[in-house]
This record gives sequence, C-alpha cells and structure tokens, in this order.
Amino acid sequence: MDLGIGRDHVPDPIAGVVIAGGQSKRMGNRIKASCLLGGQTLLERVTERLRCQVDSLLLNINDDASKFKHLSVPILPDCCAGQLGPLAGLLTGLEWARESLPGCEWLVSVPVDTPFLPGDLVRRLIHGQISANMDAEVAVVSSAGRRHPVCALWSVASAAPLRRALVIDGLRKVGDWLACLRVCEVPFDGAAVDPFFNVNNLTDLKKAEQNLLLLS
Repeated sequence: MDLGIGRDHVPDPIAGVVIAGGQSKRMGNRIKASCLLGGQTLLERVTERLRCQVDSLLLNINDDASKFKHLSVPILPDCCAGQLGPLAGLLTGLEWARESLPGCEWLVSVPVDTPFLPGDLVRRLIHGQISANMDAEVAVVSSAGRRHPVCALWSVASAAPLRRALVIDGLRKVGDWLACLRVCEVPFDGAAVDPFFNVNNLTDLKKAEQNLLLLS
C-alpha cells in the first residue's frame, strides 16, 4: 500500500480493526453495528472507510458473525471472556496482527460508531508517529478539543503488556491504558462535520442522519 509518506520509514503491512464488540446498551434493543444510516449499517460504513487505508482488516464482533459475512472480512470475537470493553477488542486486533500478519508492527483501531471517519486517517496517524521521532507507541486522534482514544495507531508490540494489564491487573479504560504508553496526539480539526462523531444512542443516530445531509 502506497501512503505517499516515505514508506522506507513505515513498516509493512499496516493492519486495522473495527471494534464492534460492545453491548450497545444505550441503543435500546438494537445492535449498534446493524443500525442503518443512509441505507448502510454503521459496520458497513466504517468498514468501507477503513479497509482501503490498511493492508489487512479485522472485524471484532461478539454478535452472530454470520450476519456480517457479506463484508468478506475476517471476524473474531473478544479474545478474553467477560465483556471487558473496547480494550478486549483492541487486544483481539493486536494479537491477530501479531500472529496472522508476519512483519506487521502497527495496527489502527476504530470503533463501529464513527461513521464519518476521514479518508486520510491512517496516513495522518503514521505522519504523527513519524513526527514523534518514531518514539511514540501509540498515535491517537483528537478533534473538537478532545481525544478519541479508540481511534489510534498502536504498536503491535504492545499486545503482551496489554494482555497483562487487562487480564491480570484489571485495567478497563482505554484512557488508563494510554497513560501507560508513550503517546502522540494527532489533531483533526476544521471539518464541517466532526469526523469522529460518535453514535452512542438513538438521538446521536438522528444527528448522524443530519450530518450525512450536510456532507451530501
């Protein structure tokens, strides 16, 4: 994959994971990944926006995987039992990349509820990591004055320490895990619609429909 940013500095391949393993408690009885926006499910939208930016993509889904086979993307449930939150989805992606993609050193994670992801997300995250003199273990996005910790570029080497933190130490929040790592922040500002707008509930879904009209 040619990202146009001097690939002699960027290890191949770049992996991606869409984290869709949550329980969607704020969406009523709906599975968030299956919610429709502009004729596509959230999962279809996010998959479409990320798959063209990475070399290999994984869907982290704890629901019935047969519902999403039409996407022709590998699907894995959380590698840890107990509904441990997005960190479990991240760990699933990191361990998949480490074990299935020889030479893969970096993984981009995104949540399923961000349907307006920018088309240059991966390129700019890699730029941010390079600008940090290759010292950062994670490059995380920010917009509208706040971080979005699940939208990030992670070192695959962080898989083992994350498993210890999640399974042994009981860590649950992505922000707490970021505090354990060397982090660089990559801002995404100035867009008409926040590219990291989260669809957390039905009200947000209606707002997303309005945002879609603004972008059309």
